[in-house]
Amino acid sequence: MDVDEILAQLAAEGKEAPAWLGSLLESVKNQSEDPETLKTETEAAQLLKMSPGTLAVWRCCRTYPLKYVRVGSKIRYRLADLREFIALRTVEPKKARRNG
Repeated sequence: MDVDEILAQLAAEGKEAPAWLGSLLESVKNQSEDPETLKTETEAAQLLKMSPGTLAVWRCCRTYPLKYVRVGSKIRYRLADLREFIALRTVEPKKARRNG
């Protein structure tokens, strides 16, 4: 059963999925997708938890090296590039210093 089927089943039963469950299911869905999948600007923004406008500013100003694909007048993002962007910006906490 995939994410859409689970959400559809809940809706058919008259139940609404809690927000956290929807986010979790989307996360699982994104992990199982083909890395070559092209995401729309809105989908990419949702994955990064920001607005599509922010992505547009980043492209225009070259703020971050987030790769994108131009298809005619449309902008798309490869899922693999989005995952790489997140991985490169993941910060590991440093060990606490001991005084003394």
